[in-house]
Amino acid sequence: KGKKTLLVIYALKKANAQQKKNLLEALGNQKATSKQIKEIIKIFYELGSIRYCEKIAAQKIKKAINYLDLARPSFLSGPKNFFQELARFMFERSK
Repeated sequence: KGKKTLLVIYALKKANAQQKKNLLEALGNQKATSKQIKEIIKIFYELGSIRYCEKIAAQKIKKAINYLDLARPSFLSGPKNFFQELARFMFERSK
């Protein structure tokens, strides 16, 4: 629906004039062609948007896992391990 996600914001920040035009024409456009969509994906890869978002996600997951160790009252090891593995799974699944 054309929402400005981190992926889009990063791409728009790094894009040249033509890339920016292509992004803005296709994003949120219900009638975007498959050619336009492929171009958007290509732009995301070329500009490093996907790599950047994966890096940020990994940092957030690591931070969340570290906070589990600081939780008060402390988690028992079973539930804590569950949440740690769930966080890792969600990150890996989204790649």
